[in-house]
Amino acid sequence: MTNVKENPAQRTYGGFTAVGRKGFFGLSLWAFFGVLLAILPILVLWVVAGVRWGLIASAILALLVIPLVVPKRDGRSLYSRWFGRLADVVGDKAGNRDLVNGPAGNAPDGSFRIPGLGADSRISSQVDVYGHQYALITYPRVHHHVVVFECYPTGNTLVDQGSIDKAVAHWGAWLAHLGTEMRIVAASVTVETATDTGLRLRRAVTSRLSQIAPRFARAVVGSILETFNAAAPAINTKIAVTLSGHAQARDEEVVGQDEIVAELSTIVPTLRDGLRLTGAGSTVRSCTEGDLVDYVRVAYDPASGPDIEQLRGMGQGTGLRWEEAGPAVARAVRDYYAHDGVVSTSWTMAEGPRSIIYDSALSNLLRPEARVLRKRVTVLYRPEPAERTAAIVDQMENNASFASSLASQRARNDLARAAAHQMSMEESQGAGLVRQGLVVTCTVPSVDDLRMARQVVTTQAASTR
Repeated sequence: MTNVKENPAQRTYGGFTAVGRKGFFGLSLWAFFGVLLAILPILVLWVVAGVRWGLIASAILALLVIPLVVPKRDGRSLYSRWFGRLADVVGDKAGNRDLVNGPAGNAPDGSFRIPGLGADSRISSQVDVYGHQYALITYPRVHHHVVVFECYPTGNTLVDQGSIDKAVAHWGAWLAHLGTEMRIVAASVTVETATDTGLRLRRAVTSRLSQIAPRFARAVVGSILETFNAAAPAINTKIAVTLSGHAQARDEEVVGQDEIVAELSTIVPTLRDGLRLTGAGSTVRSCTEGDLVDYVRVAYDPASGPDIEQLRGMGQGTGLRWEEAGPAVARAVRDYYAHDGVVSTSWTMAEGPRSIIYDSALSNLLRPEARVLRKRVTVLYRPEPAERTAAIVDQMENNASFASSLASQRARNDLARAAAHQMSMEESQGAGLVRQGLVVTCTVPSVDDLRMARQVVTTQAASTR
C-alpha cells in the first residue's frame, strides 16, 4: 500500500497495481505473443494454399482470440467462465457435489473431516519460548504450516486521526516484516460478524450478582439481560500466518515438522507482539487446538454456536477433535455452498481500487448485518521475499511505462506510471511488497435468503471502490 498524498486531516492511499505483464488489446504479454506466433503459419497458408484456406484459418484464429479480448467484467475471460460451467456439468454427472460425513458417509474412517483442501490437514499443539501454547495446522500435500492469532481490535471510534495513521503505518511495517522471514509465504485477516447469543453478557453479570441483592436490583439486572443484548453483534478477528516447509523457494527439499516447530518457537512471539501496535488491540493471543476446532465447527454449523459458547464459558471445552470439525452433510453448487442446514456464498476481489482510498475504506463492508447469520471478510496477503522486491518493482514500472505509451486510457495509464515510479522509490528506501486479495462470505438460513445477502454485500462493498 503506497501513501500517495499526505493531508494534515487524513491520509489517502493508492498505487494498487495489477500483477503481470500487459500486451495489446487487453491480452497478457504471453497471450499476445502466442497470437503473433499463430499468425505466421496463417500467412504461409495464405501464400501456399490460397485465399480460401487463408480466410478459413484467419476466421478460426479470430474466434479463438475473441473470448480473450472481450471486456472482462470480473477479471475472468470467457474461457475461464466456460470451463467453470463445464466443470459444474461434469461434477453433476459424476456426483461429486454431495458430501456425507460420519459413520454412514463416504469417509473411510467415519469421521467428519473438513472438505476440500483441508481434508488431509492435521493439527497439533505446540509451545513457544515463553511457554504459551499455540495450535499448528499442517497441510502435508503442499507442506504448509499455519498459525492463527486471535485479537480484539478496539476500532476507530473516538480515536484521533494521528493514532489511526500510526496504526496503519505499524500494520504496513508488520506486513513488510513478513517478507523478511524466509518461511512465511502468506497471511490473512478474517473479521467475522454474527448475532451475539447473549451468553457472555449473562455470564459476566450473573457471576457478579450478590445473593443478598434487593429484589428491585435483581429485576433491573434481569431486564438488562433480556433487552440490552437483543440483536447485538459479536465480532471476532483472526489473523493467520502460513509458513512453507520447503528449504528454499522453489526447492523440492522439504524440512521436517520438528525443525519448523523449532523456528516457530521464536517467530510466533515476535509476530504476536508486533500486532499490538497495529490496531489489533492490546490483547493478542495464539489460538489453541481447542479454539480452532470449535471455531471451524461453528462456521460449518452455526446452530451449534450457543452450545459451544456455553461449554467454553464453563471452562469445560467441547472435547471435539480436528477430525470432527467438518460438516455432516454438504452440497457444492455453482454459486453457493449448502452445509448442515445453512447456505453460504462468497465473493472474491476481481481488481484493486482504481483511485485513492482512505483508512476507513472497508468500514462499511465490515459492518455487522442482522439479516445475515454470519459474515466473514478475509483480506489475503502474500508478501514477496525481500530479495525479489526490487526485480518485481522494476517489472511493474516497465509494465506501466509500456501501458502509458498506448493511445487508449492515457490519463489512467499516466497515473499508474506515476504510482509505479513512487513504488520503486519507496522500495529503494526499504518498503516491502505485498500482493493482496479479498474474500467475503455470507451464511444465511436458506437458499431463498441468498438474494438478500447479495444485495447487502453489493451495497456495503460499493464504498470500497
